[in-house]
Amino acid sequence: MYKAGGVVRAKELQIRYKTKHAGTDFKVAVVVSKKTSKQAVVRNKIRRRIYEWIRLNLPKDYKYDIMVTVFAHELAAVPSEQISKLLESNFEKIKQKQEIHKT
Repeated sequence: MYKAGGVVRAKELQIRYKTKHAGTDFKVAVVVSKKTSKQAVVRNKIRRRIYEWIRLNLPKDYKYDIMVTVFAHELAAVPSEQISKLLESNFEKIKQKQEIHKT
């Protein structure tokens, strides 16, 4: 993931992506460290909200494996719509990067 993939970063989180192997489902990891929040409840809330957005918005045949690393504890208190906008803009950046590399 670190060597062969790409990265998109925002202030609150970073998304690493790598082309998945053909014939397999894409894999997702969401990392929320203890530095983000000492409370597991808060970390899990952030993690669940991101997984839910991915489940609802990415197609089952998405072509990248994904690792989302969260830096900001504020994401636990932010409305879901704002998290959606943040994730949408970052996944759009991934799409734009891949279109640039194709040409």
